[in-house]
This record gives sequence, C-alpha cells and structure tokens, in this order.
Amino acid sequence: MPLGSSWGESWRCLTTALDITDRKAAEQALRESEARFRAIFEQNPMAVQIVDAEGTPRMSNRAWTRLWGRGLAYPFSGGASIPKALGMDTHLGQALDGQSIDVPAVHVPAQGRDTPERWVHAHIYPIQGGGNIIPEVVVVHEDITDRKRIEIDLKEHTERLQRQYNNLRALSEIAALPSAFGAAQQLTAALDLGRRHLCLTVGQITRIEEGISTIEHHSAPPEAKIVDGTRIDLSEMLCSLVIETGNVLALPDLHRSPYANHPAHHRHGVESYLGAPIRQRGRYYGTIAFYSSQPSPRGFDEGDIEFMRLLARLVGSVLEQDENRRDLAQSNAELEQFAYVASHDLRQPLRQVSSYVSLLQRRYGDHLDDTAREFIAFAHDGAVRMDHLIVDLLEYSRIGRNTKPVDAVDLSLAVAQATANLSAALIEAEGIIEVAPDLPTVRGDFTDLVRLFQNLIGNAIKYRAPDRPPIIKVSSISTATEHHISVSDNGIGIEPDYFETIFRIFQRLHTPDKYEGTGIGLAICKKVVEQHQGRIWVESIPNQATTFTISLPNRS
Repeated sequence: MPLGSSWGESWRCLTTALDITDRKAAEQALRESEARFRAIFEQNPMAVQIVDAEGTPRMSNRAWTRLWGRGLAYPFSGGASIPKALGMDTHLGQALDGQSIDVPAVHVPAQGRDTPERWVHAHIYPIQGGGNIIPEVVVVHEDITDRKRIEIDLKEHTERLQRQYNNLRALSEIAALPSAFGAAQQLTAALDLGRRHLCLTVGQITRIEEGISTIEHHSAPPEAKIVDGTRIDLSEMLCSLVIETGNVLALPDLHRSPYANHPAHHRHGVESYLGAPIRQRGRYYGTIAFYSSQPSPRGFDEGDIEFMRLLARLVGSVLEQDENRRDLAQSNAELEQFAYVASHDLRQPLRQVSSYVSLLQRRYGDHLDDTAREFIAFAHDGAVRMDHLIVDLLEYSRIGRNTKPVDAVDLSLAVAQATANLSAALIEAEGIIEVAPDLPTVRGDFTDLVRLFQNLIGNAIKYRAPDRPPIIKVSSISTATEHHISVSDNGIGIEPDYFETIFRIFQRLHTPDKYEGTGIGLAICKKVVEQHQGRIWVESIPNQATTFTISLPNRS
C-alpha cells in the first residue's frame, strides 16, 4: 500500500506477502487423493456403496449400479432405505455401533423387473467420524449368485441321486424278501416305499379286466377309506390312460393338465397322479399308481419316472411269482392227493396177495419142494417190501396236509420224543445220544418235526460202523435270522457224489439185504424242512462221520 507525505506526495510503500505454497500443495494432494479414491472406488470390481446413518445411499460405484440398477443406487422415493431393501437393516445397526460385519451369503429377493433375485457375500464396515461418531458405513457386495445356483443345483442333484440310490436299495430289499413273507407283504412294502419317495398320499395296485378296475392292494392313511376289492368303472380311472399309452403317466397338477375334466379329478378329487403299467406273463395285468388330493409339492422328474418303471417291473415279477407258486401248490396238492389215494387203494389188493401167499405157505408148505417154497418166500418178501413202500409213500404225501395252525415247538421236546420212539433200536445198538441243552424253539408242526429227527437219528443208528457203537450228537447255533441244528454221527459216512441224490425219493445207496429200508426217509426229511421254510444239507467223511444240518427261520 502507498505511504505519502502531508503534501500528498508518495515517497514510499508497504508490501505484505503470504506464502500459500503448502496450502496449494495440500489442495493438490487432496484433489489427487480424491481422484485416486474415486478411481479405486469406481474401478473396484466389488459393488460398493456408502450409506448414512438413515440408510440413505450417498455414493455408489459402477459395479453397484450394474449389480442392483439405479433403483438401489440412489435414494428411494417414500424414504425406503437400501439396507431394508436388501434385508440388511439389522446389520446396518450393528455397523453403526462400530462392528464390522461379514455375511457369507445374503439372499436378496427380486426388487422389481429390473433387479432379479440374487445372492451376495456382504461386508459392512463403519466409517469413523469425529468424537467417536459413526456417520456412515461402507457396504460391499460380492455377487455369488452363479456360485450359489451351482451349489443349489449340485445339492439338489446330490439329493436326487441319494434318493434314487436309497430307493434302488429299498427295491432290492423288497425283491430279496423271503418267500415266507408272501406276495401281499412284498407288495405292501413296495407301495409304502412309493408313497414315501413321491410324497403322495395313496398308493394302489389295480387289476384291469373287461373295463373294470379292481383295487387288489393299497397303502393309504385310514381316513382315505380305501378297501381292497373295490371295483370301479375303468372310464373313471386315470389308469385307463396308462394302459392306453403303455407308459408312465405323470401329472403333478391335474388341474393344469389336459386331463383337468377327467372324472378322476372332479369326481374323486385326484390332484396329482403318477402311474405305470404292470405286465405279467407278457400281458397287461393292471397298474401301480400313487396319487393325492393336492398337487405334488415337488413335481415329478425323470428319476421319479424311472423309479416307477422299476417299481412296476418289480411288482409284475412278484405277482408272476405268486401266481407260479399258486399253480405249483395246486399241482403238488393234486399229485399228493393222487399219491395218497393210489397208495391207499394199492394196499388193499396187496394185503390180499400177502394173505393168500401166507395161507398157501401154511397149508401146502409141507407138500412143496424147496424151489416152490423159495418162490413163495420171494413173493411174501416182495409183498412186505411193497407194503412198506406204500406206507412210506402215504407218510410222504401226508406231510404238509396238516391244516392245524403252526405253533411254537421246543426242539428239545421234539428230539426227546424221537429218541423215545427209537429207544429199543438205540439200546440194541448200544448207542449213545448227546443232545445240547439249548436247542431253539421254532414255529412249526410238532409231529412233523418229531418225524424229521426220528428219521435222522434212526439213520444214524441204522448206518453205524460195524466196529464201534454209534455216538449221535444233536446241537444248534442261532443267528439273528436262522437256527442251524446239526445231527452228527460216527457211522459209515456218505460219498460226496451222493450228497444231493440221497434226498430224492426212493434213492438208496445200499441193497435191501444189507440195510433195510425204502429210500424215502431223507426225502421225507427234506419235505418237512421245506414245509417249515428251511433247508437241509449233508457233510460227510466216508467211514468216519456224517453231519446233517437243518436251517430254520429265526422268528423270535
């Protein structure tokens, strides 16, 4: 500024200078820092947004806008906040309290047409202000939607494979059920399995004949009030469509299908249905189907359809085997009846032959020469052997004809009775019999089981070694499913070549003059064991020992 004299003349000036270099440098540094921050903020591949304490977005980078669109990049009308829109208002409150939040997977529902459903890995950090005040937070979102969808698809695929594996294993278990369980139990198990797998209320097997569908087997809750034997016109049943196409029919929502007007829907209330045709002996038997009064909660996929094909094939096999068993049982019954009648009728003329031969020998024996008497003896012995054969054949045919219900049989008592019946033969042979004290109790017929052990112990006495008295041992070993009962002896043994043939009827290993008998005893044993759903086999060392082992079901 100029400085003058009293006369108005300027003769000197005052100059002031302020050094703002540092301020300019700071401003430049701030601009550069803001530019770097903006560059980092905008170029960050993560979606980043700065939100104030009210949840209002203050700044969003391009990745955020790409992820969520402008609707979530700027303040909402009506005061809606970003965290609430993303379901993160709780996390915002925690961040404003000074916590850093990490949420591995946030499910964000669709926010209108332009913002689809997404999954994000969310990080929320507080921005510290002065005086321990947190005015803003940073929200960082990593889009993991693709990864999450892959995880979900993989989980669903794994669950589907596990479900298919479980059901294949269950199908195998059903197919492996012993015949003793019966076809009805196998089919019920198959229907129970299908209901669980498909999440449907009712499962049923229907037989179709002459336009009528008959319910043969079903699995359903009591309130369904389904009765086996119910006959329904085929036109009212969806199984008619299954038979027409010869393939699986899958209707997860009948109301939305081409069959919405089908009688099964509006008369019987069926809303979801899955059925498959059953073939038996090369022809259609009927169908197996599962249905519910509600649409299927999860729909039906290819795995379900393949499951139905396998289940229908299994059911067809069970039905065919059951029919074969019935045919075989009827055939066996007819054969046994024939054997019984024929044997009974044969004994009467045989008695006459034997009686007249004996009468001939008594009356005229003194007048006959040695050759004639020998002929008469041959005829008498032949008649006696024939009578024994017929008696044994009658006994064989009687096995299984007993209509009395099976009962619990203590095998110790059965063996004791068999031993008592053979006491004379045992004393004559100077034999010893050792019976284990822990023989099991089984379900069966006491008389037939006594006959079984009497034949086995009797054979051990009959086929004893000539140089030693017979020692017979009866013992058992039990498992969770079977009882194994063994009858062992120290007799002449059996050659391995005959282990199978000895159980055939009228099979003998020795001539009648050496060991008496008809060759039917072991066939009777085999039949008794099979009538009790068991097995019998032999192990032997010739000239040393023989062991017959019986396997019977453990139903304890």
